[in-house]
Amino acid sequence: TTTKKNTFLNPAEPSNHLSATAWAQERTSQHEDFRREALGEDQYKGGCCSRWTLCWIKALHVIDGSFGLAGIVYGSLLCTQFEDPALAAALFCLILGSIHLSTSMLGLMSFGSRRCTRCGLVVSGFVAPYIAFVYVTIFIALLADSSGLFSYLEDHQGVMYLGENVVRNWERLMPLL
Repeated sequence: TTTKKNTFLNPAEPSNHLSATAWAQERTSQHEDFRREALGEDQYKGGCCSRWTLCWIKALHVIDGSFGLAGIVYGSLLCTQFEDPALAAALFCLILGSIHLSTSMLGLMSFGSRRCTRCGLVVSGFVAPYIAFVYVTIFIALLADSSGLFSYLEDHQGVMYLGENVVRNWERLMPLL
């Protein structure tokens, strides 16, 4: 029996211990292994924790995309259904909804694509701090001047499809923030 010293075959030097057909088969097998690794076909499956994390990330992308789609639909309704729309709320919903939807779709496409497996996740990851900064800014603005929000909601209550008690409920919830 012969043992191989090096597992990688050099194409310039056919191995002495392999026949020409066995050498060609081994070389073809190595090319296939290299191609699979380069294209990411044999991705590491990982243990239960990494699979759980992967499922959690996918679920968060789906939820984020759903919120984005809902924001786009609500913003479109605010813009198109009334002569005097609540333009600030409509633009807010349209802009943030489109950002949420596009980044979550890029993230989900990266899970299904073999060519650019991480491109969508990278874009989604780089946009996330900016979205978080917008939300923190809104939260601080609400804490600093909640009366401006309440007067805007009261002025545009009918245009924004809000019920009669929404503004009063928001006023009661503000101490919790």
